[in-house]
Amino acid sequence: MDTSIPSNDLLLAARGLSIGYHGKAVMRDLTFDVRRGEVVVVAGGSGCGKTTLMRTIATLLPPVSGSLAINGHELVGASAESLSVIRRSLGVMFQSGALFGGLTVLENVLLPMEAHRHLARPARVEMAKSLLSSVFMQDAANKLPSELSGGMQKRVAIARALALEPPIVLLDEPSAGLDPITSAELDRLIREFCESTGRSFLVVTHELPSIFAIADRMVFLDAQSRTITAIGTPKDLLESGPTAVRQFLSRTPPDQAKEAA
Repeated sequence: MDTSIPSNDLLLAARGLSIGYHGKAVMRDLTFDVRRGEVVVVAGGSGCGKTTLMRTIATLLPPVSGSLAINGHELVGASAESLSVIRRSLGVMFQSGALFGGLTVLENVLLPMEAHRHLARPARVEMAKSLLSSVFMQDAANKLPSELSGGMQKRVAIARALALEPPIVLLDEPSAGLDPITSAELDRLIREFCESTGRSFLVVTHELPSIFAIADRMVFLDAQSRTITAIGTPKDLLESGPTAVRQFLSRTPPDQAKEAA
């Protein structure tokens, strides 16, 4: 652990973390941090374990071994009470947005509040409307998800992920399936939320424009070595990272990347 970073600024700390399914590791010895008020992008080629890592952090898969501390609480071996605290520390948006089709936009954003915010309903409704306004979706409050474009659904999903004011927000491929203009708008929204609220975002994406637009740091997973091969700013990794990372960030074919190394 970097002792120069105050412990209360380490919102997520993975140390020697192995992740996988049914006790069998698919990625090993993952060590990285997410600090308060930064956007960390997890990237890598197909099959490198990005989604598995995201599902593990979201507490949907148990870690195989190692340590994973979220907002000061250890996930490995956590009690039911600690697990509940960890889950309230996380806002999650999966690739599809996962909005409930039978609920209106407003009802989707209200859903986490109904279970975890002990406020009168009028207060919850006002909070939900404020969140929708922050993602420019206030006029769609009474619409169903099926009436929205893909980009609009992603905005609503981000609003719902922020409903409990979590210190850490997990976004899985937020730009997937979006046109370049809509994707850029979403990138700006993520940066604005990070800078205006001090929340941290851990974002899985393979979209290069998004990586360079939003990432303070990037964690690069490698499918062959089954671990992290580089951590740094996208600019630094493009200029002096390992060959495979520079190839990924420049979209250089393997043979050309080797010649340039």
